[in-house]
Amino acid sequence: MVPKKGGQKIGRDAESPSLKRGFTMKRISLVLALLFLLVSNSHAGRIGWTNYTEEDGLSSNNIDEIAIDSQGNVWVAALRGLNKFNGLTWEIFTEEHGLATGSPTAIEIDSKGNIWVGGNGVSMFDGSTWTIYTTTGMSLLSTRVYAIAEDSLGNMWFGFNGWERGVSKYDGNSWTTYHQPGKVDIIAVDSDGIIWFVQHYEGEERAVGGLYKFDGSTWTYYSTEDGLAHLQIGDISFDSNGNVWVGTSGGVCKFDGSTWTTYDTTDGLASNIIRAIAVDSQDNIWAGSYNNQAEYYTTLNKFDGINWSSYPPEDGMLNITSPQCISVDSRGNIWVGGWGGVSMLGELPPQPEISLSVTSLSFGNVNVSSSGSESFTINNEGEEPLVVYSINSNSELFSVSPSSTTIPAGQSQIITINYSPITAGNNSATITMTSNDNNEGTLTVSVSGRGIAPEITLSTTSISIDDVTVGGKNSGSFTISNEGTAELFVSSIISNNAMFTVSHSSATILPSQSQTITVTFSPTTAGEKTATITLVCNDSDETTLTVTVTAIGTAPEISLPNNSVNIGYVAIGSVGVGSFTIVNEGNEQLVVSSISSNNAVFSPIPSSAAVAPNDSQVVMLTFAPVAFGEQTGTITILSNDSDEDSLTVSVTGIGGTIEFACGSDTVYRDSTVNVPISINNSIIAIGGGQFVVTPNAATYVTFEEASTTDRTSGWAVSHSASGDGELILFYSGSGGSISPGSGEILTLTYEISSDAPTGTNITLTISDAKISDENQQSINVTLVHGSLTIGGCPLAGDVT
Repeated sequence: MVPKKGGQKIGRDAESPSLKRGFTMKRISLVLALLFLLVSNSHAGRIGWTNYTEEDGLSSNNIDEIAIDSQGNVWVAALRGLNKFNGLTWEIFTEEHGLATGSPTAIEIDSKGNIWVGGNGVSMFDGSTWTIYTTTGMSLLSTRVYAIAEDSLGNMWFGFNGWERGVSKYDGNSWTTYHQPGKVDIIAVDSDGIIWFVQHYEGEERAVGGLYKFDGSTWTYYSTEDGLAHLQIGDISFDSNGNVWVGTSGGVCKFDGSTWTTYDTTDGLASNIIRAIAVDSQDNIWAGSYNNQAEYYTTLNKFDGINWSSYPPEDGMLNITSPQCISVDSRGNIWVGGWGGVSMLGELPPQPEISLSVTSLSFGNVNVSSSGSESFTINNEGEEPLVVYSINSNSELFSVSPSSTTIPAGQSQIITINYSPITAGNNSATITMTSNDNNEGTLTVSVSGRGIAPEITLSTTSISIDDVTVGGKNSGSFTISNEGTAELFVSSIISNNAMFTVSHSSATILPSQSQTITVTFSPTTAGEKTATITLVCNDSDETTLTVTVTAIGTAPEISLPNNSVNIGYVAIGSVGVGSFTIVNEGNEQLVVSSISSNNAVFSPIPSSAAVAPNDSQVVMLTFAPVAFGEQTGTITILSNDSDEDSLTVSVTGIGGTIEFACGSDTVYRDSTVNVPISINNSIIAIGGGQFVVTPNAATYVTFEEASTTDRTSGWAVSHSASGDGELILFYSGSGGSISPGSGEILTLTYEISSDAPTGTNITLTISDAKISDENQQSINVTLVHGSLTIGGCPLAGDVT
């Protein structure tokens, strides 16, 4: 850490006429975290000397002190005023502004940024107001203030070089005087808060001089007996290791806290008389040496810790007759002040240097009512910001962005030129730039371009496409032509009806060329259809165009007025007939490719058909049962109807008629009613149901219980002794007369069945029926409900 330094006094040649005033005060400001340009390989600026004198704005060329504030402003104590340099201009403060003295000799900038100025009293400037401290009414020891410093506690210390000897401390409220040092030329504070005082040297005969150290309670004095090379001290500074560097008239002395080491001309110093010293952020030691025997009195010396090197005035520094102060700014520049003015070693005052990437630009062809963009680059190859005051075009067709700019050193700025032609043809302009480049204040770039435009035309704005069957497709077309001078960009070609599709969704058409667009109609439903084809393009006066397309979609439409057919009872061996109708309600021929049945007993006629629009076709159904009982089937119709290509019709019929009737030879007085049924190789089965015995004339039937050997519970099955099958239904009930046409209900409570061998005659016998009339009677047996199955053919319901 570089220690904070107080104001420091630079001793002057004893033979100098100014010796009456003694050594003047100086302030060396060290800025932390510097990368000093003279030792940094990465420094971008040019290194050299820059000089400032009265001609540049200084109040005088006689300089006593230089200090630099946190903003980088350089404060210079000179004859006839306090000077402030902001990097561009000088500003002078005098007694008229509030200074206590017209010729300040010491400057200190405290930790709050206040400027303390010594001379004929003390002046403090807080940035807006001046405050003056004098001996009148205060405890300032003397008005001849030659040194000022702020200690680590914020106390201000003042050293004097007049009849009064000692120093004054001001804590912001009260003053304290110390008489231990005599006349004081320099006050400095190291990183440990120890205050160092350079005592004024009175000459060889009167001597004094030397160095005092005050730690807050104890004063320590260092002289040549302790290791100082000379009692005349010109300056003091500290490095980051805590070493004390002292410039004397016998060379440069380093004190590490216990040992003094001296560097002189034998080590490389230009002269042993050192009037100013400073340490930069890299711990390089800078020393201003004085030699009144040389052509140039002052030489700047640098020690890098190993070797000493010199920067002689002939390289460009002012011929300063006596160096009074050295300060280092935040950029690492070395400021040297003395009798002759101020010289700065470091980065030379920057200058801008403009250069252009091109001197002409061609836009080529650009569409009218659009714009083309080109750019060029302004480079600043100098070391100062390049201020481009204006960038103007002399044509409204060519616009510039930005219109002005400031380009930092070593940087560049892209300038964009937009060309927006409003008519077809050639255009040109000049882009003019004015800047603060002293050598090339005005530069130009010539620009040119050609305005072009597309021109769209359509071969037609309406298309009619021939009729198309639903599911099929047909097409029409139109042509887009470009009669302009620029490419025609058709960015969008869209149909608003999904049944109409376009072959291109966009197109790029060169001048004098064309593009055919095919429109395909693929109807999904029947009827007249319309679509609008919308085109969007870059023709500035016809950005949107439309084409209307019309077409008719045709399609059959199948309809079945009745989707079920009941043919009814058909005797085995006979054929029954039913029908249903197929209707075409569409506007396209209905092709019925297949009419089929899933049951062979049902046959559709015809098996296919072609039905004209708004016409119909009757389909006959034949039923040829091969077995008794109900038969069902499904008739499937396949056609070219796109949404109903398969339809069905259900068909039913009943095969056979069984008559349970008694002839005269089958009615006997032996109490039985026999109903002969002839069956070949089948099974007869009767399920739970009811039978009704109905006589044709008044009949008295007595029902008696059969013997237990003749029946089982309820109903029983038996066979005749002859081996013929005899199905006997035993009935339990009471007898009585049965009126003609009425019947006695016989209830079957469970299923009975009998195997009937081939050729067997099965007789249905109702047993125990006593008939009172001896005459022959006709008796019918009716199946009221239930089931009678013969040979696998079921009968149900009322079957007689």
